[in-house]
Amino acid sequence: MDLKRKTIIFVNGLYHDSSVWRGMYGPLLGSEFRVVTFDFPNQDGSIDENFYSLTQYCDFFLAKMRQLEVELSTALVVGLSSGANIIRALHCERNINFGCMLLVSPNPGRLSRFYTMVAASQLHALSVGGIEAFANITMLLSYSPRYLHKMPLAASIVPSRFKALFEDRLPALRTLLRHPSNDHTLAKPPTQYRSPVTFVYATSDCYCPSMSYKSYLSACTGPSISVQELDGGHTVSFEDPLRIVAIIKEMFRNSLGNQVVC
Repeated sequence: MDLKRKTIIFVNGLYHDSSVWRGMYGPLLGSEFRVVTFDFPNQDGSIDENFYSLTQYCDFFLAKMRQLEVELSTALVVGLSSGANIIRALHCERNINFGCMLLVSPNPGRLSRFYTMVAASQLHALSVGGIEAFANITMLLSYSPRYLHKMPLAASIVPSRFKALFEDRLPALRTLLRHPSNDHTLAKPPTQYRSPVTFVYATSDCYCPSMSYKSYLSACTGPSISVQELDGGHTVSFEDPLRIVAIIKEMFRNSLGNQVVC
């Protein structure tokens, strides 16, 4: 592994595409790292109503990494929300060893019924109230009332940000929301990790409240497990990118020789 140019793979969550990672993290990480991003079907402008299962996402990821000639065993893989769930399934269920894993806001489990209700409510809002209603309900699901009260401007800024992100992708959104399993929720998320893993959770995340993830983390085992709590909502990696970059660089600073041990 070239220690002067380590590989970082960013895995998208359900609603955003790779342009967010490239636009935000590409300039921050500079030429020091090889930044790998890609889009899944239904994120790249295409519509595939038959692409929504966790197995399909895992297969697509592995095929894309082979195409891009990425060495997974020495790479740091970063995922947000559904993207973190995909990484977790690849590692724990498919036995793929990564150099390090940075899992931001993954589902801690016991939320499958909640996610199904969320998808139904979002689809209803989109169908009845349009993109404005969808943006508002997405904001309320991503942040706790305490956080929104503390940041009064969020109520006017955040919905506009979500609207701008989703407005050109309405057909894909409707396709994704038709499948409750689209959020890659595992009823009993795996807890045994062989590669070093860092979990990042936000203190004001409504999708994954602190009580749920603390219970999940207490059951996790592995050679190196660390946890970072950041102030923010479900998409904290986009709210505080500099803090995420600091975590990434710290993980690489803990590398030893050609073997990433984080």
